[in-house]
Amino acid sequence: MNFDKPPPGRGGGGPPPNCPHSVCSGRLACSLVKRRRIDDVDSSSDEGDDLSVAEMEPSPVRFPQGMLGAIEQPYPVVQMEEVDIPRVAQVLDWRGIRGSPEHDNGPSSPNSGPEEYIPIGQPIPIAIPLPAPLQSPVTPPGPSSGGSISNIRQRVDELGWQESRPALVQRAGYLLNNSRMSDVRFLVGETKSEIHAHKTILALGSPVFEAQFYGSIGSGANDVIELPDMEHDTFLLFLKYLYTDELENSLDDTQLLCLLRPAKKYIVPHLVDRCSDILMTELKPENIFQILHHAQFFQLKKLEGACNRYIDRNSQAIVNSEEFINLGKPILTDFLKRDGLNMNEEALFQAVLRWASSECQRNSIEANYENLRLTLGDCLKLIRFPAMKRDEFASVYDKILSPEEACSVFVYMCKSSTESIPPTLEFPTQKREFSPRLCVVSRFSGDPVEHSLNYRSGEIYNYRINFKVDREIFMKGANIFSIRCGVGPLAYASRREFSGALYLSEKEKERHNQQPPYLARKQFNKVGSLELDESPMTSGTGRRQYYPVMFDSEIRLQAGKHYSVCVVASVSSQSYPATPLQTYVGINEQTKSAVMHSEDLVINFTFLGSSVDGSVGRFTSAQIPELIFCL
Repeated sequence: MNFDKPPPGRGGGGPPPNCPHSVCSGRLACSLVKRRRIDDVDSSSDEGDDLSVAEMEPSPVRFPQGMLGAIEQPYPVVQMEEVDIPRVAQVLDWRGIRGSPEHDNGPSSPNSGPEEYIPIGQPIPIAIPLPAPLQSPVTPPGPSSGGSISNIRQRVDELGWQESRPALVQRAGYLLNNSRMSDVRFLVGETKSEIHAHKTILALGSPVFEAQFYGSIGSGANDVIELPDMEHDTFLLFLKYLYTDELENSLDDTQLLCLLRPAKKYIVPHLVDRCSDILMTELKPENIFQILHHAQFFQLKKLEGACNRYIDRNSQAIVNSEEFINLGKPILTDFLKRDGLNMNEEALFQAVLRWASSECQRNSIEANYENLRLTLGDCLKLIRFPAMKRDEFASVYDKILSPEEACSVFVYMCKSSTESIPPTLEFPTQKREFSPRLCVVSRFSGDPVEHSLNYRSGEIYNYRINFKVDREIFMKGANIFSIRCGVGPLAYASRREFSGALYLSEKEKERHNQQPPYLARKQFNKVGSLELDESPMTSGTGRRQYYPVMFDSEIRLQAGKHYSVCVVASVSSQSYPATPLQTYVGINEQTKSAVMHSEDLVINFTFLGSSVDGSVGRFTSAQIPELIFCL
């Protein structure tokens, strides 16, 4: 196919000839190709050889900044007979290349004015308007996945949004609450706030959405879904997780509790687990009963167990908080039924009296003897007066008990433990006792093996291990390997004395060649063998391989921090025999170890290596095989 003779000079001449295609609805597309053909011809001659389209080299076109980011790209070389002219015009119109308004009204007529030609190789003038923005009500700002839900704002649509977001999660986050390619809308809350979504992405994250859009319980044509009982911000947070697998770090406990509802409704268990794990780190007296209620309602056993442990351990802080006096009576009743509260019974009774006085004030009645008893009702029978000390009971009994009730408690206190409980006693007699479950983590996967060791009297031996844990725990102590003196005459064994101490410290606070400040220290002394005494509990169990050293109180360890446990020990003997002592050594040392607690809760330990301190020797090759802790 040949073009007509070009006009003289680059860019000169009159209007181009009419398009020879009978089906062409837009002359601009053909004119652009012709203009390009004109520009490629040598302008120094009035005569130009006819060139076919296949012989032409594409020339670059520079788009204005702000439209396509000043990206240079060539026009594709096409055969005019194969071009879909209406589609080309439509695309050029959308990209803003057709700048004259008359092109928006359909095909140009033969009688219309001359079109303006832009020589190929020169920039398109900046005055050409950008394409009108597509409908897109909101989008999260930021390049990652949409930024903060609370900061979603109106914005104009972006051209080239895929190129500026290289990760799939970023592109999916851009579509969050975006009408682009949206095929379903949610009308959320009483105000029916509109949220745009995409069925495929929702079905990827939830089996309920998959069944609703593509299964038997719903119709794929259901494009508008009303959720009158759902909060707008909560549902938007839920959708953000489905689109990006992300939760905002700034979410508070109330927002996390609200997220549990859509996560359970639409069966997204990994979101439930993430909310539960975060809530377990946010427990405090102000929110503990609210979180416990949600955990029980949604049957979250792991979170419920964490709440129960927190309540028992921190019961004194809970009753001292302002929230305690505002508790509902059913919650107070459940609280008083607990056997493991870590507090004094007399202090608990004083807190219950404060609650009753506040309840009387809320009901606008006087907090006298009769009204306090009426307000407490059955809760009064849950106070364990018989478990108090006599002087404690003597100071509180006249505040709320009747003479008959006080007399029955006094009679019980005067009886011995073998005598029966008075039939008139209406209060529980069992003392509350906080006894958390002890757990043991081992550094070795294999059973310990016997090991001979020659101790020299008076020398100090020490060994240290470093570790961290992924959850908050309470350190109780450690097991060290036993040392038996059963070799040689028994007289020699009785003359040996083992002494030492167990230290716990923060690894970050240690200084070179200095004793680190320790969090806890426990000394031990043992004459004869350094092992547990023979008893029915230890006989035949194999636990006599270990000698436990327990701190006087438990020490709270934070998740992710590095800690050190160190054993320092020495042996002294008046007559040291020539025979060695018998101890044990661990095999198959592990760098990581996990402990399964109740409610499928896993605590992961990482051992960061061991070290020998000092130049006098080492206690054994691995003298600290186990750590003892609780939650």
